[in-house]
Amino acid sequence: MVARMMSAEPIFPVNGGIQALAVLNSIVTEMGEIESCRDLFEASMSQIMTWKEDKDDLLLYSSDVGQSRSDIIFANIEIMKFLQQTVNLVSIYLTDKEWDFIMCSVVSFVQSIEESVERLPTSVEVQIFTCTTCRLLTTVASCLQTDVEKAIFPPNLLTEWNEFFSEGIFGALLPLFVKTAENHTESITGQIYLLLKSLSLSVCQCPKQQVLDHKLAAYLKADDTSGLPNSLQTLLNHVCPLLSHDVREVQLGAFHLLYSIIPELPQYEKESKDSTEEEVSRCPPQQLMTILVDGSKLEVMSSSLNVDQYLKISPFTDDYTLALSYLLTWRLLLYFFKSSTAEIRQEYAIYFRQTGLVHQFLSNIYRLMPDNPTQDTKAMFDRNFSLNVASAATEKDIPYLSCYVYRHALQTVPAMVRTWWKEQDRKTINYVDRFTSKHVSQILCTEEIQPVSKTDIQLENITIKTRPITREVIATYSLEEVTIEMVIALPENYPLGTITVVSEKRVGVSAATWDKWLLQLNVFLQYQNGSIIDGLRIWKRNIDKRFEGVEDCMICFSVIHGTNYQLPRLTCKTCKKKFHSACLVSCVDKVPFCMLV
Repeated sequence: MVARMMSAEPIFPVNGGIQALAVLNSIVTEMGEIESCRDLFEASMSQIMTWKEDKDDLLLYSSDVGQSRSDIIFANIEIMKFLQQTVNLVSIYLTDKEWDFIMCSVVSFVQSIEESVERLPTSVEVQIFTCTTCRLLTTVASCLQTDVEKAIFPPNLLTEWNEFFSEGIFGALLPLFVKTAENHTESITGQIYLLLKSLSLSVCQCPKQQVLDHKLAAYLKADDTSGLPNSLQTLLNHVCPLLSHDVREVQLGAFHLLYSIIPELPQYEKESKDSTEEEVSRCPPQQLMTILVDGSKLEVMSSSLNVDQYLKISPFTDDYTLALSYLLTWRLLLYFFKSSTAEIRQEYAIYFRQTGLVHQFLSNIYRLMPDNPTQDTKAMFDRNFSLNVASAATEKDIPYLSCYVYRHALQTVPAMVRTWWKEQDRKTINYVDRFTSKHVSQILCTEEIQPVSKTDIQLENITIKTRPITREVIATYSLEEVTIEMVIALPENYPLGTITVVSEKRVGVSAATWDKWLLQLNVFLQYQNGSIIDGLRIWKRNIDKRFEGVEDCMICFSVIHGTNYQLPRLTCKTCKKKFHSACLVSCVDKVPFCMLV
């Protein structure tokens, strides 16, 4: 019946098609079984496509919305609402032609926003048009990016979306999001808030490649000494400050954009050359580090609390904005850290320790986590937890996010957390031990062991198996006539406690050599910031180099340095032996006489 009404002429009076479409939009979610309404959606879609063919001036494609009549703008808004409902409810039934119409409409509506950008801050009609377009885009992009069987879509649909439509859409919306957020940082009205929320929702769907290929205005800083290309420096300079924006949705939108490209940044970091300094530090992206300066404000807020006391932060407050910005930034830094090589990770770890940022972070995080999250432990420490831009802020946001970030800190920088823990007073040590053992350790042990037990990970020359019940990883190293079997046991309070390594079998290796190798594996597992598999990879590299003929450093008697993972490269002119540069600095009393003369 509604479809027949939509075909009535004229379109715009009360009894016309657009009014019928508005009625359909208002009741469609109450229709019950969508399968029974499939014909209605098909007929309505067919009618809209007919309007497009018959009335060139009806759809506001690539035009200045602010110069259009109000009834035309209203018609387009209702059409977009219907397209959104169609994709949301009956996407699996859409034909290739219907999908093409929807995607072309999204691109054209976004182009209209570009044409109307000068009127956007002041025109309510343009703002509503923009918000509706963003919601339609969010629904379409989310539908096409979900992990569904590609067979339900027409052939080449996903390819066309990813390679053609996305570029035009997000190439325009990403700069609009950044510009609008930068221009509205205080005294934000209701209309501007809804606009920022809609733009934030849409940019969360921006594919990584479109973020990397952004069209933001160049923004470079003279004091930026990173090796990042200008396009990435520009992106970070624009988007990182938005993590501290007064609007929560903008903060989350900025986080999603940065999170998608963080793994691309470490490839531009060059490994440090051998240095005579005992410790070589490296600063992570300065744009992120600047935000952590505000962490001192959190420290002041919680300074009167003990580590076992909970600082409750309510939404819609300055404290909420500050805490959210701080936690999101640390999540990005941990992801960046994890994406870097073991050698560079160590230099970042030294920087964190030297600047006291890890101490500040852990002191803050323990006051932001509830002291007894037992009722919802699994959800609070869920590895896939994320704050939804579409949902409203709640009092659960900060404690949930704090638990999520703490869990990732334990997983990504266990050595740094372990060092901080050991430096605390006895009361704090006991509380952190109990809290971590009760809520996080079992989750992390399972995540360390479960993937191995499912796949039996095979490194070259090393076979890895597990004993999940006893939290043990069994690694067998075999090369020619040498066979070594080790059992790595995780403590109940992992990763705070000591990881133990024992040998169950060795063939072709002397007891003295094997004791030294076992000690080296213990060092790599205790002091490297990564997983058990990461530690085994470093240890394996050490053993492989021995078999390749690389000599041990004559100070630490290891091929791979225990903390910076470098090879012995400094050669003594007298005895021709090689040494780690860090060993020469830190162990002057052990330096051979020939190196001193």
